[in-house]
This record gives sequence, structure tokens and C-alpha cells, in this order.
Amino acid sequence: MLFLKSKLSAKTPLLISCLLASFTAEARPAAPWVGYTFEGAPCYGERQAFGPYDYTQRDRTAEAEALILVEGSHFNYKVEKLQEGAKVKYNLYGDIDYTLRAFPNHHRALNTVITLRTLYGEKNYKSKKLSPVECYLQRAVGFSSSDATTYMLYGIFLHKIGKFDESLTQYKKAENQILPDKSAIYYNLGLLYTEMERYEEAKLYAMKAYKKKFPLQGLKRKLEKAGKW
Repeated sequence: MLFLKSKLSAKTPLLISCLLASFTAEARPAAPWVGYTFEGAPCYGERQAFGPYDYTQRDRTAEAEALILVEGSHFNYKVEKLQEGAKVKYNLYGDIDYTLRAFPNHHRALNTVITLRTLYGEKNYKSKKLSPVECYLQRAVGFSSSDATTYMLYGIFLHKIGKFDESLTQYKKAENQILPDKSAIYYNLGLLYTEMERYEEAKLYAMKAYKKKFPLQGLKRKLEKAGKW
């Protein structure tokens, strides 16, 4: 495990075993690879090495400590910006994968893998030997089914690649979850409805988002351009 390889000593194997045992006892039971790829094949990925932990519970002691370990060695700003690996320069994709296996619903890591897929395209993304983005997302929502942000990220990904009906389904699931502030969900629903040319619904969600003081004005400009604002 990369984040435990520095400064090894004769006692290190025992220390590692004790550390992992203490974390594993608090980890969620399982985060299996579920669902299917866009090609209809069963989703797949590497085996569970550490965790799994719920990102929405990161204020709890066990999750917080696990997150420090994982992010400290596998998900820093360089990884999030798709520049290079956290500790090993050429391990960028391995770091992203490790983070998402340890924290299946790690929002920022999910957003990073979505960005990677949309920037590189399907063919180039496959060459990185990561699991399909849809598999990471299905695993995440299966692991933490009340996580509104993960549903929204799934919707954003489907929206970006032109799967509008499927995107709408995920956005609606996000909207139906309990969340103090749904303005980002409303905004993204508005963008989707605009692109689907369902302008009445788009304006409704735009008004909901801006009533909640959502800062981005792109949705309003799109509606103005279409003569619907």
C-alpha cells in the first residue's frame, strides 16, 4: 500500500497490520462492483484493499482518520487537477482508483474521474486502465444510497456525454434525497432541461436555484439566449 511504504523498519509489518485491523473494524461491510457498463458488460474493478468508508460520514473519527491517510498519500491537489500522482509522479491514475476503492462515494475523486473521462474521451480513458466511470458511480450509489451529491455527479456525467434521459433520472434521485441545500441540483436540472428544450421546467429550476443564491449565471444566460427568461 503506497501510503504506508515510507520509513520501513523491522517492526513495520506488525504496525501496519494493527493499523489496518483497527480501521477495517470500522469500515462498512462491502462495496461490491455492481451494475453494467454502457456496453452491457458487468461492472468491474480492482479488489478492496482498504475500507470501504463513507465520504458523507467523514466527520466521524474512523472515517476522518482513514480520509487523512488516503488523501495524504493518494489524493492531493496534483491528483485532483490531473497533473501527476500524489507521491509517485506517474501513479496519477492509480491514485484516483485507490481513493475511489477506499471511499466509493468520495465526491471530489468522482468529479476528477468524470473530468478525466470527458476531457480524454472514451478511447483514451480506457487506455488508463481505470474502471469505467459509470462503474465507479454505480458502485458509489450502491454503497451510499442516500448520498444526494453522488446521484448529482452521476447525472452530471450522463449529461456531459449526451445521455439526457438517464441523466434526468439521476438528478431526480438527487432531488429526492434529504439535503440542506439543493441549489446545485436545481441548477444542474435547469441546465439539463434547457438542453432538452424543456424551457418551462428549465426556468422553474433556475428560479429555485437563484432563490437559494446559487452563484453561477450560466443557466440564466442560456435561458436569456433562448428568449425564455
